Amino acid sequence: MRKIRQLLNNKGHRVFSISKDSTVWDALDLMTRKGIGSLIVRDGEQIVGIFTERDYARKVGMLNKLTKEIRVSDVMTENLVTITPDHTVNECMVLNDRKACSTLARA
Repeated sequence: MRKIRQLLNNKGHRVFSISKDSTVWDALDLMTRKGIGSLIVRDGEQIVGIFTERDYARKVGMLNKLTKEIRVSDVMTENLVTITPDHTVNECMVLNDRKACSTLARA
């Protein structure tokens, strides 16, 4: 069974983050410069969420504001499910399915 550690060894271990108080504009600029689709969101040293291209596409337009006026914390995804490098890909798929089912059940 393939482990996440193996995927990270191929892809790389570099992770980029941004402050929850940064603007969406700043987040998009950083993502563009780094060629990435998401950023870990921090409050100091604490991880408080993730900001993704999907968060931008689905949430920012609904606010009817400029990206320079919107804080990352206003549109980030919270309540993250985390894993370790020793999880298998299949275990991660199960966790992802459970999170999707839980989200649907709350809707």
